[in-house]
Amino acid sequence: MPAEPFEMPEPHAFAQAVRYYRLKRNLSQRQLADRLAIRPGPMSNLERGRHYPSFALLLALTRALDITADELLQRAQRIAAETRAPDSPHIEEAPEPSSTVKPCAAAEEYPFAGLTHCPVLSVKRRTILNRHLARISLAWLELEKLCEVPGFATVPLMLPVEKTERGANALARQIRTYLAIGDAMVHDYTLLFENHGLRVIQLNLPYGIASLSCGDPARLNAFIFLREDLPAERRLFLLIQELGWIYLANADRHGLQIKTLSRERPLSDDKFTRHFAACFLMPEDTVRAAFFRTGLHPEIFDLEILLTLKARFGVSAQSFCYRLAELGLLPDSQATLFRQELERRYRETGREPGRSRHDWKNARLNDLMTVARRRTDPQSHQPIFDAITAGFRVEDE
Repeated sequence: MPAEPFEMPEPHAFAQAVRYYRLKRNLSQRQLADRLAIRPGPMSNLERGRHYPSFALLLALTRALDITADELLQRAQRIAAETRAPDSPHIEEAPEPSSTVKPCAAAEEYPFAGLTHCPVLSVKRRTILNRHLARISLAWLELEKLCEVPGFATVPLMLPVEKTERGANALARQIRTYLAIGDAMVHDYTLLFENHGLRVIQLNLPYGIASLSCGDPARLNAFIFLREDLPAERRLFLLIQELGWIYLANADRHGLQIKTLSRERPLSDDKFTRHFAACFLMPEDTVRAAFFRTGLHPEIFDLEILLTLKARFGVSAQSFCYRLAELGLLPDSQATLFRQELERRYRETGREPGRSRHDWKNARLNDLMTVARRRTDPQSHQPIFDAITAGFRVEDE
């Protein structure tokens, strides 16, 4: 009986399989490129699914990753099958825009890689939430197609994760390196993320939900949803925390969690993502430099100085206070007094004390809509624009 013809997996699935084994071997893209004797650029294109490797490069890959060709191709086929499966939370490519199509108008389940975390909701509320998130997400993908822009993130979203304080700090430093910002303070993290391809959407999240995120494995990307009426500092912290949730979910999904060999106790998922956000937004060396380069010490450090410094990092006064105490720059007794005074000010004004940063709301999404309207017939694609508008209106029920 003749053997069934072998089908090469889709390029994106093959790319994810290569990345999976590279990370499992604790190799950077540059290190793997050196082993393959190719430039980092072609290596990056290979992991983005832009092309298949030649037969010679495929064999070199298996030697460099210490696996067989069957192992690599079978994992790629499993990833592709999961993406195509009708009962899988992954999605296919978004349908071509049509005047008769409303993206995911009747979606009952969020059709991507599943929400990385979600509060307990009734079936009805979860269905409503999934429907609206799916509508706006699929509309975003169609806008990317209309504008002919790449849908891939340029930072890897699958990395080994150790669920400890040390692991959260290491992951934060690694991501800042990938984003090419080192320990520098950044004025607009949303713009930074969007320039690296991540999708950040501010909208009216219902049921008291502050933020959510989900993966888009078909494009090696993700969506981050933030509640629009939150203070800028709170939104910023949640933005980075959701990035932590994405890495944690991908590590769980692809077996990239590292078992700690130290005596450090593992953190809960929520504490891990919070510590990751704190380390990312307030790198230890930068905080210490801001503290000591101004000649500060605990005896002269007061709340007004704390409010001045926290504005430079774009975080809330409470978060900055916790971080200073954690790094031993502020005695616990003094930190407790500061937190009590901050809570009193919050209660009295309902606002973040001190100067606040302002961010652009849905800047990239608005840019895509503007370009799409100019490059195409707006009327023929009105359902896409309507889907985005409807996706912002998620009412409590």
